[in-house]
Amino acid sequence: MQVPSIRLVVHGRDDEESPLYFSMCRKHFIESEKAIAEFNTMSPISGFLSKPPKQVLKMLAVLTKINEHQYISIVFGVMCLEAFIFDYSAHYLGDPYTKENLDKLKLIQKYLVIPRIVTGKDFPKEGQAFEHLKKLVKARNDLVHYRSKPQHTDFELLEERWKEREECRNPFNTVVEVLTELKKLDDTAEWWKLQETGTILTTRKTN
Repeated sequence: MQVPSIRLVVHGRDDEESPLYFSMCRKHFIESEKAIAEFNTMSPISGFLSKPPKQVLKMLAVLTKINEHQYISIVFGVMCLEAFIFDYSAHYLGDPYTKENLDKLKLIQKYLVIPRIVTGKDFPKEGQAFEHLKKLVKARNDLVHYRSKPQHTDFELLEERWKEREECRNPFNTVVEVLTELKKLDDTAEWWKLQETGTILTTRKTN
């Protein structure tokens, strides 16, 4: 998988944190992909418990590494989008109006309502970016409001849960997609941009 080197640049606000959150989302996404590539060289998940104990422990350690970096990337991806849409609204509509009328909306609602108010255009609800945004927010909510599950050794269930995580495997790409769509609606704005640095990192092979 190739990960473009992109940074979020924002001007005109004090204590603006979305560029840092953007960077952290990317950093930990890359680390999770590296860990997944390492895990994929070990064994299919269906053969997990049939391995020698030392190998199982090693695989568990890599799985823990995958989870750590994925979770951090998901949370900081949502934090980036949350912080940015507030600053976007405050830049155009002012802090008082934003705090009083828009700040308590849910994140997905903000990306539908605020661009419409500012640009008169609709964020594309039928597009890939919006679908990925919904999945990213759900993944973040599942982490924040986590509920454990019964213990099991059912390989099919393990594989099912692994596939569920695949649906939000790329939180960084989702952040880029959402901000790219927003930029299309507001393409004359000079106070923020997604800036490519020209470097592409390959993390693992994908089908």
